[in-house]
Amino acid sequence: MVAGFFQWQVYDSSSKALEKESQARELAHASYGLLNPVTWIEEAGTYLEERIDGWELTPEQSRYWGEVVREEAMEPLDRFFREEVVKKGLPKLLEEGKGGSLLNGLLGERFSASVQAAVANSYEDVIRPALGELVEEMVVQVTRAVGTWLNRPETKAWLKKGLREQVEILKGNSGIQEAHSPAIKIQQAYGCEEGLSGEKRQACAQVLLSLAAEENGRARSYSLMGGIALGLVVFWALFFGGGQGVFPLLGSMVLLWLAGISLPMLSVEARIQELDVLVGGKTLHFEDNILFYQSKSVLGFVWILLSGGQIQTILVGLLVGLFSVLFPMAKLVGMAWLKGRDTPAPGWVKALVVHSGKWSMADVFVVALFMGYLGFGRMIQTQVDGIGAGTSSVQAVATDGTQLEFGFFYFLAFCLVSIASSRLFSPTAKQGETT
Repeated sequence: MVAGFFQWQVYDSSSKALEKESQARELAHASYGLLNPVTWIEEAGTYLEERIDGWELTPEQSRYWGEVVREEAMEPLDRFFREEVVKKGLPKLLEEGKGGSLLNGLLGERFSASVQAAVANSYEDVIRPALGELVEEMVVQVTRAVGTWLNRPETKAWLKKGLREQVEILKGNSGIQEAHSPAIKIQQAYGCEEGLSGEKRQACAQVLLSLAAEENGRARSYSLMGGIALGLVVFWALFFGGGQGVFPLLGSMVLLWLAGISLPMLSVEARIQELDVLVGGKTLHFEDNILFYQSKSVLGFVWILLSGGQIQTILVGLLVGLFSVLFPMAKLVGMAWLKGRDTPAPGWVKALVVHSGKWSMADVFVVALFMGYLGFGRMIQTQVDGIGAGTSSVQAVATDGTQLEFGFFYFLAFCLVSIASSRLFSPTAKQGETT
């Protein structure tokens, strides 16, 4: 009873700690930072505002834009004169003025071609340079006026106001509703300052991690006391209890097994601790962005596999459930049947209890597979470290937080006690009990 009380406290405290740790990870998830489109929109808006503040039209820029505008302005003038005046207008005018003229009669078609060539040469040699100078002077004056206007503080303020309005429109079109965010609900539940900014989320996450640390401390204390109580019971039952120690031993094994399959066994976390991205001469800095976090028990893991919908995952789920849940439960029932009934038990029950020591190692094997299946923290670290490889514009520092939890140690203890308990049901133990 005492050990059962302690185990229940362990389960209760560790469940509360897991809930708070999961919520803290939610607050630090990359979807609110690195992978949040609103973050990039805001950063882009801030960058453009800084560019507006520091922008000034230099003489080099004035000359460049003057040349660009002059060429753009002269191109339609050139096309109009060459196409409309020289090629179309002059021949039509000369054709209408022929009317029996002596000059026309003497020169014929040569006269029209000569006039066209003369007019074209006059445009290229005289008219176009004069127009170019006039257009260039106008462009210089306009460019200076625009530059003066753009350099005014009130103009920059007007541009930044319009930019902020566009940023808000883009944020609204991003589809992210801050009021309905899980992070806001977590902040409301724990009385934190509401908001999706990094500072507010990090402050609330620290509160949750502090509460989770307290719950984990209580869970460790209860686990130590419960472990001592269970250890004493198991030691007495195996070496001194004889036939009277079977049911206390069974009760201890049930507690260890239930804790092993219901408490989290392994937690896996992939986190980008720091990420610097160089964009347009400005470094965008991101901190503490979690890409992945999972903490599952054996039962939770089996449920995920069975609900995956794929044959491979369902098969793995069935195998894990068979060796971690059904097989240990069948052995516990068989042990209780052998000691709790006066009538002889079937042969398969005796075989299950007495000769299943080597099969009990299947439980440890399943745990190893479970750890190998989820323990990909190093792989994630390697992948994240490859972000920006070969370029100096992206620098990333990643961490992984794969660690064993309470469930692993309870399940391991159950496997060891299950192997040791077989000696109480061996034929030699029966003979010693009879004599």
